[in-house]
Amino acid sequence: MGERFKNNLLLIGLIVLPIIWLLATGLPSKFSTNLLDLVPAESLSGDDARSMRAANALLAENVFLSVDGLEDSKEKQSAVALLEQLVAREEAFSGVVISNEDKFPESVWETLQTRKLPLFLARWIQNRKAKFEATSSDQNLSAWLADEQMKRLEAFLESPEGMAYAAQIPSDPLLLLPEALNTLRQFQPEHAVVSNDTLLAWIALAENPFDSDAQESIEKAVAFVTDELAHAFPNAAIETGGVYALARESASASKREVARLNIITAFIVFILLSLLLRRASSILLVLIPLTCAILWALAIGILVFGQIHVFALGMSAVLLGLAVDYGIHAEAHRTLGRGRDKSPWGAIKRPLMAGCLSTCIGFSVMAFTPIPALKQVAVLVPGGLLAALVSVYLIYSNTAFNVSQKQRLAFSFPKLKVSVIIGVSLGTTIISIFMITSRGYLYDSVTQFQLPATKQQKQFADMLERMDQGTSGERWVLYAPTAIELLQSMSVLNEQNETTIFPIAEVIVPPEKLQMSEQERRDFLIRFQDKLDGAGYDTEAFCASIDELVQPISAGVFEDSMSRLADALQGPLAFALGQEGGLFFSVFTIPNSADSFMLPPEVNAVQIAEREHLDYLLASANRGILAMCLFAFLLVSALLVLFFGFKDGLIVALLPLWTVLCANAILAVWSPGFSLISVIGSILGYCLALDYAAFAITERGKPLLSVRLSAVTSASAFAVLTTSPIIALSALGWSVCIPILIAWLGSECVNGSLSRNVLSTSQ
Repeated sequence: MGERFKNNLLLIGLIVLPIIWLLATGLPSKFSTNLLDLVPAESLSGDDARSMRAANALLAENVFLSVDGLEDSKEKQSAVALLEQLVAREEAFSGVVISNEDKFPESVWETLQTRKLPLFLARWIQNRKAKFEATSSDQNLSAWLADEQMKRLEAFLESPEGMAYAAQIPSDPLLLLPEALNTLRQFQPEHAVVSNDTLLAWIALAENPFDSDAQESIEKAVAFVTDELAHAFPNAAIETGGVYALARESASASKREVARLNIITAFIVFILLSLLLRRASSILLVLIPLTCAILWALAIGILVFGQIHVFALGMSAVLLGLAVDYGIHAEAHRTLGRGRDKSPWGAIKRPLMAGCLSTCIGFSVMAFTPIPALKQVAVLVPGGLLAALVSVYLIYSNTAFNVSQKQRLAFSFPKLKVSVIIGVSLGTTIISIFMITSRGYLYDSVTQFQLPATKQQKQFADMLERMDQGTSGERWVLYAPTAIELLQSMSVLNEQNETTIFPIAEVIVPPEKLQMSEQERRDFLIRFQDKLDGAGYDTEAFCASIDELVQPISAGVFEDSMSRLADALQGPLAFALGQEGGLFFSVFTIPNSADSFMLPPEVNAVQIAEREHLDYLLASANRGILAMCLFAFLLVSALLVLFFGFKDGLIVALLPLWTVLCANAILAVWSPGFSLISVIGSILGYCLALDYAAFAITERGKPLLSVRLSAVTSASAFAVLTTSPIIALSALGWSVCIPILIAWLGSECVNGSLSRNVLSTSQ
């Protein structure tokens, strides 16, 4: 009585402790819907990883807005002014950039004005010197340059652009800024062309687009802006898009799908238990290990990861099919009774412990996947199963047998000759290997972990195309520790590929390439000042800027200027030059139409993780996990020999292997290839088959009531997953349901047809 009381007390603690922990940590807030947890983690590190994250954030941290159907340029300017006012009022936004307007944001314009000398002077001198050398003039460089610049200044002032820039001439007599902007306009993408009836805007976010609370505030801010624009311009068509909307939509759909799967699975399992066990006390005892498994899986997951992704919860629904088996095995043996055993635990401890430890080893392989949500499953499921095993021990180690209850599914399975079993096993194994090897290529796609494409996703893709950020080529990020090194790398790529990939390198040149000495610059400026005086200009207004032109430009001043420019750029301009954690970077696209593209080894560049690259990461993880499975199989086989002896241990190890081969041969008929999820499903199928085989060996010659009950409930639970629109969950359901049926048939053959005289235990 004392031992039983102690076990009951421990069982209460096993249930109550995780409940207290989960309530104390605020369970509802610990469920994550972050899209990034469904994306393979990069195999990059250091500067590669930092530049990659910074480049990916450029798209994620913006809201795209388009306003079509404006009447004329005047109405467009009114829309721009209203949009700027609305954005300034919302805390969720930090600024707005109009991408199809020939106008810089105020912060960028101010930076260009104050930093034009270190940014543009070297290129200006290069261009003038090249023209001077091509003219074969009798004048020296300083004299020729003074005449040339005076002619350019007078011609510029007669143009509409010059009239608008006239107030800036005294601070920019060399016209550095207008010339740089004119050069950049030559390389403008199609979306940057000014349109009078369309407004395209990038609204910068001040909050994390992947945070659920931030998504709600962003959504409200976007709704406010669009409603105000629609009220002011009733004839205009307004559309928005952004990663925040995709993340919010995915989170909502994922929560609904996970809730649906878990509710249906729990309902089916409860109905089956009610029909098969019939007694309320039996159902309650079976549900206790299941409850412990769920509670401890959640508690351990939150303790290790801080948050649990809803996709991991969906896949961890396998706990409903695995943990309930432990209670079923124990309860079935309690009502059947076993001669020499003093308790139900004594009758099941060896196969149950072997199955539990083997399953934990199998699921631990998922820790090597590149997907964060699957790494969580590698912790949640083993943690839950160990808790279920402990609860079964506490309940049934001091529980008496009760054999008065009539059992369902207690039929005799037809016995087959050993020669028939061996022959069929060898034949199906050969056929399965042939089918697997003939169709056995790896097929992995990140889309398997996502919900089917929605209207929101299609709208976002269309918006990216309009913003000239579509995926019509390979997107790369070029980076360097200094701005000077970044510009050097840009120049190398422009020259070697004979195309202007980086327009910014056509207007900004490091000061080290300043091709005029300080004395030559001084002579030129003296002559130029004389020209201004002779033309009637107020030379005193030019004194400050001319004196500044004479001063040397250090590398430090240039780096600081580039840093300020990178910080000021927003929207599409930020792709040309960015800064993150001490790195300067620039995003560029290699068109799909490019026959060849040279990427010299001396430049630092990495491809941005888009679909093809993510698929490659999944395939690499798939191959790695397959190799780990071989090691896990050898480890589990050694464990089984330790538990059951050599001959029986070999049977328990080989039956699951045969099950997985046959199941994958069947799946190969309609599946495009073996994906990472197929491998994970095979691991789970192997573990369940091992569980059945262990009981078949232990209960040889007696009806496998607990295995039959387990197969019915587990197959039903995993069949629910096949209805999921998420390909990964659906594939997992099929990858487990089929092995369960094959494993059940195999365990019945082992149990009923192989006598102890043929394959005796070595216990």
